[in-house]
Amino acid sequence: MPPSEFCLESLPSASPQSSSWLFYLPYEIWIEIFAQIAPDSPLAFALVCRRWLELSKDPHARARFLMIKHKESVLSLYYAFKYDRPILATTGVPQAMLSLGATIPRFLVQAVDKEAHRHDRRRRNYIPPRLLMFFLTEGYRRFGDDMDYNEDVSDLRRFESALLGTNSHPSVAVTDVRRLITEYGFVPLGNLSASVEEIVYKVSLVDLGLVEVMKRNGLKLAQVNDLVLERVFWRPDFSNSMLSQYLAVGFSLTDEAIKKGLQIARDRTLNVLKEQCSSAKLGRIAVEALRDMMGPMIRGWSFSLEPIDYLYQRFEITEDDMRYILLTKCDPQYSDKEFPATRCYMKVDPCPVWRWVLRIYGPEHVFTQACFDDAISRAVAHRELHQLHNVYVERGIRFYPRHIKILACRVLHRDMTNNALFLFRILKEQALASQIDMDADEKAAWIQALQSEICDNQDWIHRMRTLQLEGGTRGKVYPLQRPPEDGTVFLEEAQELLVALDPPPPTLKRTRSGRSIIQGTRHSARRRESPSVGAGLVKRVQAWFERTE
Repeated sequence: MPPSEFCLESLPSASPQSSSWLFYLPYEIWIEIFAQIAPDSPLAFALVCRRWLELSKDPHARARFLMIKHKESVLSLYYAFKYDRPILATTGVPQAMLSLGATIPRFLVQAVDKEAHRHDRRRRNYIPPRLLMFFLTEGYRRFGDDMDYNEDVSDLRRFESALLGTNSHPSVAVTDVRRLITEYGFVPLGNLSASVEEIVYKVSLVDLGLVEVMKRNGLKLAQVNDLVLERVFWRPDFSNSMLSQYLAVGFSLTDEAIKKGLQIARDRTLNVLKEQCSSAKLGRIAVEALRDMMGPMIRGWSFSLEPIDYLYQRFEITEDDMRYILLTKCDPQYSDKEFPATRCYMKVDPCPVWRWVLRIYGPEHVFTQACFDDAISRAVAHRELHQLHNVYVERGIRFYPRHIKILACRVLHRDMTNNALFLFRILKEQALASQIDMDADEKAAWIQALQSEICDNQDWIHRMRTLQLEGGTRGKVYPLQRPPEDGTVFLEEAQELLVALDPPPPTLKRTRSGRSIIQGTRHSARRRESPSVGAGLVKRVQAWFERTE
């Protein structure tokens, strides 16, 4: 029965619990079922029963499995030889793959011959004689006397010399490149001195039509699409007609490619993209481009502030967009519990981003506060970072009670105690200056932070006096013979600030006459400074003279 005429009604009746009807499926359907299983499941499939074991050994089933696994590419034989050699070595599998559309380019036969002479039976990549003879026979049948096995003049070396070398004449080099691609099915797949995307771009400069031929030869254009278009965007003569020619041969203007074009920060490129895309699409991708540049890392791109300024000026970036771009969490209200607050915290050098945010939004904005929190939280003794702290302070950044904990942690780190003391003194000045305007809740928050993090925290005091931490990935701990001077002064400054914000309660002291005075107040000071004792003595002397008279 042909597969197109197969239906479940034609099968023998069976109970719902029985699966005997499966054995009545046509063999072609069983092959298709085997071909669609997961790449790591053939062994499990073969262990189900004897019938499935026989099916898993069928060369047509194995060939179909390899074709599906490698996306039915014309280079499926190349990928199967590289990654699935034990399955490919089964008798009849390579021939079946040829009938399913796979091809044998000349560089593949040369690679097989080279590897066969380099490995022996004890090696893992041993090539069975049957498989070796298949490739050599097919190579000779397809290319005849042009089948050259000399490693020094292999297709790989010849193509690299023609395209990237400078010894040959340009016209001869173009002829060699064209012949290798059109007649011998060459495709750049690696093992070259340049990357695949660079090779494809240079081929497009020779003849853009050759890229389309390489695509038919098995080149996966989607894997190099964005990086090739990025090189096209950088061309000084880039135009809309040039981009249209690349799109006509199979390239695609994906979001990632557009993002790379926007990151170039050039008006010529932006004007061409505006002709190809809508304003809404470009605005959305511009936001994503900024998010990538301000994120933890950006692959294949040297970070600079120029494209950030360019995109920020050319597109309408709202505060909601910037919250999505900059902050770790996109909540409307910034919370000090978020750490790190900014996505660029894990950059090698996030200082340029934090400096840019301060320049654009000023010291009072929540984005700047988030950047400042991360800047003083970063456990790195870096000169540029300390200079950034000074810039924030000079611009009038405000400290809050949450910063006490950050500075208390910072003072424990090696080579950061002086910087932490400097920042705490600024904090102390701001707190004392605003003490009169503080409400009860704000003052209570300051007092609570000072007590819990420094003054009453015996564990912190012990660690400050006995050890120092090293920031970064090393995370070492160094014992101290004596407390660091800056750490001791830091503790004293914190105690002074606590006394200023929360004076100790007055105590009563009883005098000789039995009267009580209050110590620690101006009233008691006046009593101590008053001449009451001298006045009483004068009165008693006067009374004695009066009695004697």
